[in-house]
Formats: sequence, C-alpha cells, structure tokens
Amino acid sequence: MYGPPPFWRLKRWSVFAINFAGINALVANTVSTAVAQEADTTSPTITAVASAPPNANGWYRTSVRVRFVCADPGGSGIASFPAAQTLTTEGAGQGVSGVTRDHAGNTASTSLSLSIDKTPPIVTAARTPEAGANGWVRTPVTVTFAASDALSGVVPESVTPPITYSTDRSNTTATGRATDLARNVGSVQLTGIKIDTAKPKITVSLLPGQTGSGWRNAPVTAHFTCTDTGSGIASCPADQFFPNEGRGQTVTGTSTDNVGLSATVTATFHIDLTPPTVTTTFSRPPDVNGWYTSPVTASFLCTNALSGIYARPEPLVISVEGANQPLAVTALDRARNATAPSERVSLDLTPPTLVITSPATSIEVASASFTITGSATDVAAGIAGVTIGGAPVSLQTDGSFAFPVSLTEGVNSFAVVATDHVGRSSSQTVMLTRTTPLSPPAGADQLDHRRAVRVGRLGLFRAGCQQLGFTVG
Repeated sequence: MYGPPPFWRLKRWSVFAINFAGINALVANTVSTAVAQEADTTSPTITAVASAPPNANGWYRTSVRVRFVCADPGGSGIASFPAAQTLTTEGAGQGVSGVTRDHAGNTASTSLSLSIDKTPPIVTAARTPEAGANGWVRTPVTVTFAASDALSGVVPESVTPPITYSTDRSNTTATGRATDLARNVGSVQLTGIKIDTAKPKITVSLLPGQTGSGWRNAPVTAHFTCTDTGSGIASCPADQFFPNEGRGQTVTGTSTDNVGLSATVTATFHIDLTPPTVTTTFSRPPDVNGWYTSPVTASFLCTNALSGIYARPEPLVISVEGANQPLAVTALDRARNATAPSERVSLDLTPPTLVITSPATSIEVASASFTITGSATDVAAGIAGVTIGGAPVSLQTDGSFAFPVSLTEGVNSFAVVATDHVGRSSSQTVMLTRTTPLSPPAGADQLDHRRAVRVGRLGLFRAGCQQLGFTVG
C-alpha cells in the first residue's frame, strides 16, 4: 500500500507532521496534527451463495453460479473480495472457495461444496420371450427395465416396474423410465411387441353344391379359405379333387399361422354318379307285331344301390296313337340323377283311311278295262297292303295307287280293301258297268238305232240294280 501510513495503524495517540508539497515550492510550514485513532483487529466475513439451492438429495442438474457476500465488522472496510464463479463441470462434492481482506489486513475465507449431475440415467429394457424370426410370439410378453447412473445414482423406486402384455397386438411399444438423485429422467422404448394367441380360421367349400338330400351327382372339388387377423397365414392347403362316388367321403385341411398355431377343418360329403335303374312292366304284351291296339298301362320298378330313390313314377296309361312312343316319366335318386324308361310303345287305335278317287261314283264304261285310283294311309301302324278284288296293289310312298281291272259285260263289282300292320282294315266297293253298243239291223234308220241303244242300257241298269237288291220301276 503506497502513501503515508494510515492512521489506524498507530497503536497509541501520537503527534506526527504532514508535509505538503506545493507545485512550485516546497511549503516550509509544517503542520502538526494530532490524530487519535482506535486499532481494527476483527476479521471480515465472507459467505458463498449459490444461484439456487440443491434438491432434497443435495444435487444440482444444471450449472451453478456462486457469488461471495463480504462484510467487515471491524470498520476498516473490505479491501478485496473474490469474483463470482460458475461451476459447469459434473461431479460430486466439488468445492468453490474465496478469500476476502479488509483494509486493516485482516482476511477471511470460505468454501462451498457442490454436487452436479447433468446426465440422465441409462435405462435398458429386456423382453421375455424374445421375438421369433418373423417378430411374432404366441405367448404373453413381459418387459423388464433396469437403470444405472454413474454419478448421483438411481432412485430405486423410480424405475418402471415390469410390464406384461397378454392380449393379441400387432406392434406395441413398451416405455420405461428412471430418475437419478439429481432428478434427471432417462427413458427407453422397446418396440415391435407382436402377440398372436388366436388360432387361424379355415373353412372348406365343396363344389358343386348339393343337388338334394345331402348328395352330389358330380365329382367334388374341395377349396380351402384361410384367414388370420394376427401374424398372418403361413400355409393354407391346396384344393383337393374327389372324382369317385361313395357315401361318407371326408376331406381334411390344416392351416398354420406365422407363430405356429394351426386349425383344422373336416367336411363329410356323399357322391352318387350312377342314375337309378328303371324296369318297366306292361299290363299285357303287344297285340300284333309289337303294336298295341288298345290303351295299355306301364308300371315301373326303380332301384338305386347308393343314394336310394327319391321319386318314382306312378303307373302310366298310354292312350295316344303313335309309333315307338317314349314313356314320358322320370325316376330320380336322392342325388337327383334321373333315368327315363328305355322302352317304347306303339299304339294303333283306328283303321286305315281309304279314299277312291276314280271312279268317284258307280259309272258305265264301254271299254273292256278300267284303272281304279285312290290312296290308303294309316297314321299309326301304317299300311300293310291294299287289295282290289283280292289282288294285291302296289302302293306309292305317299300311299296312292292305280290298279287296272278287266270288265265284263254288265255290272262289275270290285272290293277295295286297305289293311294296316295291326290287322285293322277299311274297304269300299267300286261298281263299274260295261255297256256294249248294239249294231242297227239292216235297213233301219239311225233313229231306230239310237232307241235300241237306250233300251239296251236301261235293261243293263235294271239288271245291275236287281243284283244289288234294288227295285227299279
């Protein structure tokens, strides 16, 4: 300390001289002043004050600024004091100190211990069981947490307790936390928790569908449908084909999901590919040449060795004419296979139709021959033959005929008979009168000749009528 000695350094009252130097001359006068001063023997005080108090555990988690508060109770005043300090370094029990001095040379010091931890604890998570190859498990998952802190240490009760997940889920995240004594909070997340405890679902469709009474009448294809709302389907069975008939056939398929859970489905079905057998019995054998000439009744016996008979036809009366008519009935088995009788029925109820086109009526002809024309038809059995006067007649494909006959003088009668294949016949009589012109006697005139011809014709006519049982006046 430069300058004259301070007054407070004197131990007793004394007299001393103070010399003052002037700018241009040394003042020669000496002023003597008696100064009485009491001595300062008390040390100053110093206190270190942190910017904030520590937490209840005595720790800080941020940098701390420390300032010093100094006082001098001895009265000489503070001569020097330490500047404020900011402590940024982590550590336990770090000391911050400072020294102050008063003007009497007395000193005082202080120190402050600070613990700073800025780093959160390290938190780890572990799961049981571990995830499978595809990230899924099929049992509950428990996640446990652990924490460590190299400085202040972990508050034990702050660590998240174990978490157990028991229900199905697709992507859950487990979060754990821990707090150290400085109240830093650390956390961890364990992602991808996938749990599938439900079996997959599998259904089977049988195609084609049932045709009746639980039976099918075609080969069956079994198609499987597999679903899983959790881990997904790992395997689903391929279609299965069943081409053969049989009762109580089964198909089984198993589906597996990605955690190894499986489900099985079984279906039972019946296939009948064979139509029923129908045996037909008629009330009598055919009457003529395989033909019936009056209505006939058909009865049916139906059998099926596998599915059995579902519907059998009632007896059928055949009363409509026709050749080779099918029996319009059907037998059904329980698989709805159908069989119609193989037998055919030919029925003829009416005689042939005979039409004489020439002569249309009984006529007189002068020639010795005449061609009779007409037609014979039969809608059912068909024409077996036509005779004229007992002689067979050739028929055209349409049933028409033309047959020449020889005539004798007078009335000629010809029976035309058409017969069908069941023996029914139709007949007509054709009357032809042959007239012979008379030669006039020698010397008779032409008028007498014509009269003679008329008389001759009238005689022939009367003779023909008498032959037929008619009387002519």
